[in-house]
Amino acid sequence: MDNQFILIGVVILITISVALLIWQRNRRNYNNRRKEMAERTDLYTDDYFDDKSISEPPIVDDIVELKKELEPSEQPIEEEAEEEPTKKSEILIILYVVAHQQFNFAGEDILTILEKTGLKYGKMDIFHHYGVGEIKSRKPVFSIANIVAPGTLNPNELAANFTTPGLALFMKLPGPFGGRVAFELMLNHAERFAEELDGIVEDEQHTLIDQQKITSLRERIANFEQRTVSLAMLKQFS
Repeated sequence: MDNQFILIGVVILITISVALLIWQRNRRNYNNRRKEMAERTDLYTDDYFDDKSISEPPIVDDIVELKKELEPSEQPIEEEAEEEPTKKSEILIILYVVAHQQFNFAGEDILTILEKTGLKYGKMDIFHHYGVGEIKSRKPVFSIANIVAPGTLNPNELAANFTTPGLALFMKLPGPFGGRVAFELMLNHAERFAEELDGIVEDEQHTLIDQQKITSLRERIANFEQRTVSLAMLKQFS
């Protein structure tokens, strides 16, 4: 009987020791990951441009406005209200990538796909797309934020125990690229995020996007650009 108690005690001690070793190793990996993220520069906007003489752009208005629309509680970003008459020269296009069946995306998985797709962490503590290859712009083509207030996606937090039910990709037109080109870039990224994170792409009304809705968005952008050109010509000759 005494031998049984001794054996049980030894097993318990071994179990505790192994658990402590695993905890210490995980803690070490976690600290190393945070240190690595803090020391990295390739995720950041400043190192994306070769010409350091170019000044930093002002904060993009659409990002500021979108973040102002966020509720203080943990509610998803909703689409912007219908444009006011004074803002008809601009439109905001939003796509959502949300997790399946009420599950959440893990921060490390989000960070991995952000790195793969070349988005850069910058203004407003979110990530931005500044162009492809040699075609770069100082103003974001589109941006990506957390759908949970306050919308931030800090790399150090993503590397920790971060989770979110979804992401919001958005762009303001007119932008640095043509609207139709910018939209295709944003749509391709949304679809890739959904594929790699096991999520779905939704439109501004949070309904599953399909070919008909994509066509409708393309037409909306084409009509906006045509109207913008017409107004510019009208002003030029008036």
